[in-house]
Amino acid sequence: QEIAIACYDDSKKMETLSPSLTTVRQPLEVMGKAAIEILAGLISKTVERPVRLRFEPKLVIRESA
Repeated sequence: QEIAIACYDDSKKMETLSPSLTTVRQPLEVMGKAAIEILAGLISKTVERPVRLRFEPKLVIRESA
């Protein structure tokens, strides 16, 4: 009751722990697709550096919050 624990990079394992951990979930599939598109653009020279993208994480509140 005195502390809360949270972790980053949500996984199914976090649900099975006791207490289940609150996590920050990243949109990994979207991030992977963007990385491939950027890499392809850099190779074909249709994308210039630096490339800056912003992805919205999601807070998944479980028992440890």
